[in-house]
Amino acid sequence: MHKFSQFDLKLNIGRLPLIYSLGDLTSIREIFTPEDEDVGRTQLPILPPTSGIISLNDEEIEGYLVETSSPLMFTIREFLQGLDSLMEWKQQSGDRQHSDVAENFAALRRDCMNRLGARLVDVIKQERRLGLYNLFWLTISKYLIGLLDRVIAHRTGKQTKRKLEMLPLITQTFLDAIQQVKRYLQKEDAQQRHYSRYIDEMMLSHLGAAFNYEFSRSVITDQIHVMFPQLSRTNLMECAQQVFQQGNEKYHLGYDDFVNIYSGIRTYIDKRLRSKDPMFCEMAANVMKIPSRNVLNIPVEAILFHPGVISIFAEEIRQLPVKSPTRKKLLFKSSMPQLGDLFAEGTWEFALADYLNFAKDLRRSEIITTLRNRLAFFTPSHQSSSHASSAAESAATGIADRISYRFEKGRIIQDLRNVTLIFLDLRGFTELSAGDITDQVLKQYLYKFFDPVVNIINHFNGVIKTYAGDGILASFGNSKYHVLQAIRASIEVKKFFTLLKNEHKIPFTGMGIGIHTGLVEETYFFSDLESPNLNTVIGLSANLVGRLSSGKTEKKIQIEPHSLKELRDYLEAHDPALSAGSGALAIFEDRLQHVVQAIQSQKNQTASEQAEYQKLSVKVLSGVLNNHGIALSNDTFAHLHAIQQLHEQQVAGTVHYTFFDSVLQEELVLIKAGDATFKGLKGKFPVWGIYAHSEFA
Repeated sequence: MHKFSQFDLKLNIGRLPLIYSLGDLTSIREIFTPEDEDVGRTQLPILPPTSGIISLNDEEIEGYLVETSSPLMFTIREFLQGLDSLMEWKQQSGDRQHSDVAENFAALRRDCMNRLGARLVDVIKQERRLGLYNLFWLTISKYLIGLLDRVIAHRTGKQTKRKLEMLPLITQTFLDAIQQVKRYLQKEDAQQRHYSRYIDEMMLSHLGAAFNYEFSRSVITDQIHVMFPQLSRTNLMECAQQVFQQGNEKYHLGYDDFVNIYSGIRTYIDKRLRSKDPMFCEMAANVMKIPSRNVLNIPVEAILFHPGVISIFAEEIRQLPVKSPTRKKLLFKSSMPQLGDLFAEGTWEFALADYLNFAKDLRRSEIITTLRNRLAFFTPSHQSSSHASSAAESAATGIADRISYRFEKGRIIQDLRNVTLIFLDLRGFTELSAGDITDQVLKQYLYKFFDPVVNIINHFNGVIKTYAGDGILASFGNSKYHVLQAIRASIEVKKFFTLLKNEHKIPFTGMGIGIHTGLVEETYFFSDLESPNLNTVIGLSANLVGRLSSGKTEKKIQIEPHSLKELRDYLEAHDPALSAGSGALAIFEDRLQHVVQAIQSQKNQTASEQAEYQKLSVKVLSGVLNNHGIALSNDTFAHLHAIQQLHEQQVAGTVHYTFFDSVLQEELVLIKAGDATFKGLKGKFPVWGIYAHSEFA
């Protein structure tokens, strides 16, 4: 949730832009901690870490793109229509006779539970501790609000009452669907334990032992975010008027009683804040876990509806004098009645409990609506966007670059997309590990280099995917210019390595960086039952970028002339048929001579190539890549060419492509190194080297 927070300069904290609670991660954790559990051990409600840019009120914000599920929406709409008909039938018949309406509703309810359950099973199986479970219920909640308004739109003037009548049955249906899923998964767990008795429950392992179910439970059971989907500072009383209605089983207070309590509490708190009451500020700060100086800077509503603060000052609030009571004066025991006197004897505590329950629902609902507004629905086009599409096609259509979620059968996270990967490989690590250097000293060298490198990668919006001893795999993919960002990061990492190496701060002999742009598949692994997942990427792109960082030149076996003579002498000594004058030996000697000449020609050509490329840190000799700099795949070069104008130059018979990077304020040069072959991969791979122009000075 921290990705949606904004830094508040007044409070000096990152927080969601909320009114009725502080909105920082600590308060959100507290709000969604069950009353009988320890806040310190409760996990913050999680949502998927992978999001994108969506449009909200003509503004582009970070959020989740969710594909509209027509079957799911149809099923929920049918269920709501059946429920509305059932409510109407009960009012007309008094629930005294059997009807087809009730049977029809029961069938629709089963269908709704079954479809929800089937989707929820898929969600849990693909959860991987990502927050898909919470995102699913936010999606269902958004469906519900839109569909419910349509279903009861014809009940002019009675929509609010009908919603309050329907919500308990809707809530119970959703909760029953969850229980149905749990029973189904328990059967699957029992089957899995035939293979090993040590296999954990699926929900436990996939969601994590510390998963916070309170958020999804609130999405399902709380009223305010359904009754009043858009909360603000100005519409609080309108919201309360909808909730505190006769017939709402959740509250016993009437709207007038709520207004009396709210007005009394507001008067009390406003007075304390205006006078800057040090005792009040200190007590409120302790309860809200903020510095006391911040009490005067937070929205007053965050104090008005903080259950802990109201509970502490409940007795003082009860004794507040009331000048304009709305209740009958017969209840008053003095000429200056107190707030508690507005209620029948022994009912003040129940009235205050209703206010506190409303406050809890309000605070949770504000967070739910804020996050639900980060969901944008879209209807998929009929054009193919299959995973088999080429990287170029995906880049051209933009489909693979838009991460989305789909709560239908099959793959949920549609995150197969074009990214640029870099793999950084240090040279000499293996030799150092096997040498005299201790592991402790080697570790400190790695820290000295890797820690700043992570800062560089993060600065250019890269994400570390894997550490591999002496290597780092990082991904760049959250912007149109991810290729440029990866190149910039690589150039800066190379500069940093060179500085450390020249100052003898690290013992590594060299470094190679590979850069490749293509489609990747995200994977998520578990280390135990509680820790977050371990995220990395797999696929051809991840495989290829590692090969591009290679610095090892494969040496082919070459037969020297003296070895040929030794072979000839050996054959004569061991096979009398091969005498000096025999034709067989002459043919053999002639073929050997051709081999010698071919080898010599190859050596001469290699020497010439090495002289030509001796200044370049990325070379391809006889198909073998030797990278001691930064090597780009042809796909990366093509993507770069598509977004950046390159200038072509002829330098000593070689084509150089150059461009000036406005971020690094430096001219960069691309030179084709040749076509490399990699073991285990079919075909040849064109490889480019990229250099800062200053390297040729």
